[in-house]
Amino acid sequence: MKIKTDRDLMLLLIDAVAPLFGIPPDQIKRRSRFRPEVDARHTIFSYLHEVKGWGPTRTLRAFPVSFDHSTIIHGVNISARICDVDSDYKERRRQAFLAMDLVFNVTRCEPTPPIERIYLTTNEAQNERR
Repeated sequence: MKIKTDRDLMLLLIDAVAPLFGIPPDQIKRRSRFRPEVDARHTIFSYLHEVKGWGPTRTLRAFPVSFDHSTIIHGVNISARICDVDSDYKERRRQAFLAMDLVFNVTRCEPTPPIERIYLTTNEAQNERR
């Protein structure tokens, strides 16, 4: 698949993350409140925001379902908060970040930060800045 747009890249990221959450990729692409689908979407939003520096507007344009900017921001915040209390979610999120990093490196050849920085939670990032 030739990557021409952010939407093409988003579809590859969805395909990479879906198996880690035990759902088909098509389920991530729809509006749903089913927990695994929401977690997968929030993880993608977090990766693009925290690791790649995408803003909500760019993420919204790339995602195949129409959401509001506040949905993206909420997803990033919730994902970080869940990592603070749920080690299983944190590990799944770390694995998803690695999978998405691989997709990014293969398709765009963009440099990424060191792997230990990828899955920092909100509290860990704040402590690191001090």
